[in-house]
Amino acid sequence: MYNETIKKKYLNNNKNALEKLFSLSSHYEEMYKTDLCDFNLTQFKIFISETRNKSKEDLFATVDSINDYVDWSIREGIKKSNINPLAILDEEWMDDFF
Repeated sequence: MYNETIKKKYLNNNKNALEKLFSLSSHYEEMYKTDLCDFNLTQFKIFISETRNKSKEDLFATVDSINDYVDWSIREGIKKSNINPLAILDEEWMDDFF
């Protein structure tokens, strides 16, 4: 692997960020009795508002991570439907958080 140290650092940072995201989502998953990948837009909005993003960049990163997880769960056949509600969102939807 080219620049293996850099690649491993990137993977480790993303792993830590995802673990934090899943730790935060667990309360809402328990409350809704559904996995994060099966949240509807209202549930996503409530959860994302609780992640306390400090900037638009942080918000985009959070939504991007969730979006990637939902896409992965669709590819793996885990999600109950093959629709990712986050895929249709635009920047205007995210303005509500600031």
